[in-house]
Parts: sequence; C-alpha cells; structure tokens
Amino acid sequence: MANRSDIENSMIYHYTSIQTLALILKSQKIRFNRLDMVDDIEEACYGSGPTQVKLGMYTFVSCWTKSDKENLALWNMYTRYKGVRIGIDEMPFKTYRVNDKFVSLLPSPMSFGPDYMVSSFTNEAKLFDIVYVEDPQEEIKKLIVPAGKDGIVVSTTQVGTFKRKEWEIQQESRFKINVQPVNMSGAINEMVSKKDIKPYEILMSIFETLGPSIASNKPINTTHIDLDIDPSKLANVEIMLGPLTSEADRIIVESLLNQLPNAKVVDSVFKGKLREKG
Repeated sequence: MANRSDIENSMIYHYTSIQTLALILKSQKIRFNRLDMVDDIEEACYGSGPTQVKLGMYTFVSCWTKSDKENLALWNMYTRYKGVRIGIDEMPFKTYRVNDKFVSLLPSPMSFGPDYMVSSFTNEAKLFDIVYVEDPQEEIKKLIVPAGKDGIVVSTTQVGTFKRKEWEIQQESRFKINVQPVNMSGAINEMVSKKDIKPYEILMSIFETLGPSIASNKPINTTHIDLDIDPSKLANVEIMLGPLTSEADRIIVESLLNQLPNAKVVDSVFKGKLREKG
C-alpha cells in the first residue's frame, strides 16, 4: 500500500475509529446522526419560534473539518489517538441535480421514512461551515419566524450551524439532511376507513399532519440516515493512522483498503511523539 504525506486541498477530513472505517468501507455509505444525539447537547436543546420547536430532532448531520492540519483535540475526542482520519473529496456523496442552480443529496422530490418525510428540494448538496457564537440559544430561537396570518418560515439552511465559541477548536463543517415528521399511522387509518381512496388523497392526509406535527414537537424514532458515497470518490480515499496506532492497526487498515488500489495510508505527524497514558 503506497504512502503519501501530501494532502490535497480539495479534501475534507473525519476523525473516527478503525471499526467505523470498516463499516463505511463495507457499506459504502456515510451515516448522518440526529442533531439532538451529537456530543454537543446544546445544539438541539433550545427551541425555535413562538412555539419553541426543537428543530434539532428533525436534522441529521455528518461532521467534518476542512483543515488539513492535524487536530490533536479531534484525535483525542473521537479516537483517543488510536483511530484514523479519513480524507476524501469535499463532495463525497452521490448527488442529484434538481434544477440548473440546485444539486441535492437526495434523489427524489419526496420520499418517506418510517416517521418522516424528506425532500430533495430542501436538502442541498453543500458543506456548511459551523458558526461559533457567544449564545447559541439566541441564534436558534430565530430559526422560525411568523409569516402571514397563520404561517411560519423555517430557516432550514441555518439549522444545525450554530455552536458555542468554546467548540471552535473543532473547525467543523457538516453536511445536513432536514426532515419533517409525519403521522403515517393517520394516513394508514385513512386508507383503511375509505374503500376508494386515491393516492393523492393519502398524500394530502400526510401533508395535513406536517404543520401540527412540527408545532407540537412530534418526536421521531429514526436516529440516523445513511447516504451513498460516490464510488469514484471512495476510490481515492486517504487514511491517516492515529498517533498511538500500532503496526497491527496498520495491517488491519491496509487490509480494509485492499479493494481500493488508489487509496493511501499515511502516518500522523505525531507518530512516536505522544506518550500513552496508563
């Protein structure tokens, strides 16, 4: 397996365990975790708008950094110095063109999970930079504003982009998926109660639940969403071994990459320069 020390400027980086690397390579997918389940509890504990909607519950994120300089804080927080740093093209996912100006992470105008609806129109294929602020609550409460007599406007592009300044050491950017909670059981009951119900009537029944579901903070049970990696981007992945990884770890990582002949394995600049604590 070839080694390379130079880092491409168009790459992004994710610090994780060797086990997670194995799962990513096997599935060729990257997991988006729900925002109210990430390590920074504050990101999703505040409500937005007049009814204090917890939008973090309906936002899924995949977290990266654009910095090619090694980050000891990230090595420690997410790998205890024994994992890997995945380096991959800045747009690692399969993407889908919606129109001349909009490319989405999702292929369908509308698709449904077990308890949510997701649309390609509100999920741009874009890496969002985290904005580090003094008071995340103040920013999050502005994400929903009244519109018209009974309507609201939700700033979905800004959901999941605010963190307290103390987290700035992470230099984080992230991909996001925004979903809306739906009452699928209500739609099913509608189907059962009517003999000749039309497909569009089922959709209308679902849509009618969206506003009330969000306003009432209807919980969803889905904890993650997995998206496909573009195989051409995965083929050129670069894996950096953590400062305290062993020769056995290198053998495992190289074995995981043996189907990707263009993949690179490099050592951390801190290899041999950190003492492992007992």
